[in-house]
Amino acid sequence: MTVPLVSVCLPNLNTRPYLQERVDSVLGQTYPQWELIVSDNYSEDGAWEFFQDLARRDDRVSVAQAPREGMYPNSNRCISRARGELG
Repeated sequence: MTVPLVSVCLPNLNTRPYLQERVDSVLGQTYPQWELIVSDNYSEDGAWEFFQDLARRDDRVSVAQAPREGMYPNSNRCISRARGELG
């Protein structure tokens, strides 16, 4: 029996000071089958570069940028990219 994939969605706009703690909580999970889906709204505080570096180091991380249309459209973009059975 295969274990289900869990999707963690992270819409983002200029939250660089908090990203290491957020990401560490995902990376520290004992459940092995997860993916981190990031949708960044063209952050100007180094967040995008942080996510790009993370995605280069961990293939479970998927990053993309999206226009600034608000929190809900960006959250929906994250969800639409999720592949997990659980999220």
